[in-house]
Amino acid sequence: MSSQLSGFDEAPRPVAEIHSVDHADTKTSAAQGLGIEGDPGSPEYLSFQMAELARELQSAHNSVAQTLEAITTAAVQTVPGADFACVTVVSRKQDVQTIAPTDIRAEKINAIQQSVGEGPCLQSLWESATVRVDDLDTDVRWPMFALAAVDLGIRSMMTVRLYVENTDLGALSFYSEKPSAFTPECEAVAVLLATHAAVALNTAELEANLTAAVDSRDVIGQAKGILMERYQLDSGRAFRLLVRVSQTTNVPLREVADGLLTTGEMPTVHREELPEA
Repeated sequence: MSSQLSGFDEAPRPVAEIHSVDHADTKTSAAQGLGIEGDPGSPEYLSFQMAELARELQSAHNSVAQTLEAITTAAVQTVPGADFACVTVVSRKQDVQTIAPTDIRAEKINAIQQSVGEGPCLQSLWESATVRVDDLDTDVRWPMFALAAVDLGIRSMMTVRLYVENTDLGALSFYSEKPSAFTPECEAVAVLLATHAAVALNTAELEANLTAAVDSRDVIGQAKGILMERYQLDSGRAFRLLVRVSQTTNVPLREVADGLLTTGEMPTVHREELPEA
């Protein structure tokens, strides 16, 4: 879902602001108001959480950036044992990117994985598996990574595949300061959450692409209007002129049109070069 990253063009809020409001108590109260009592880990309460999550992700967030933040915030609120979370993106070139972290340590941990070329997130993404780490202090699978992660105060980790798009892979990563924080039940919740998250992320990406397409059409239409007036062209000839300039200069059509609107100028066009009717 590499195009999703291109939609992540809003400046993320500071990490400290992401959890400025604790929604956990609010959700508990709402659940109790619907007659859902008992252990927050019970099937009834989990069903309520997933329904709330689906509704929130699909209706309250209309940009890729907001959706990603909502996913990682929900990850901490929904998966028992999680102290913080992030979306980890890895390319086939092994470049690691951290998206919407709820704690700055997530970025540091992913930087370590890229530096040493090993770690649970990389293994999860490359092997298409969910990876749980009970205790980094005793785990022997990634010795260089584990040593550095423990120094950051991390003892347990869990990562779940989120999406695959071309050469980019995305995972939802969970972290805990306590050993053995993630149980098989936690894993089941995480996988279910990731399923909802992938659908919401795809919807946000489609909406972002649609908005971009509409914006491009409007910009190109305005640029055509300028050329029609300037050179006494009809709509078709004005569009072909934009295309010709785009091909000649190797500049995307949208950028050619945007430049004309912004500066009023394009590469010099001679009368004899105008498209024929």
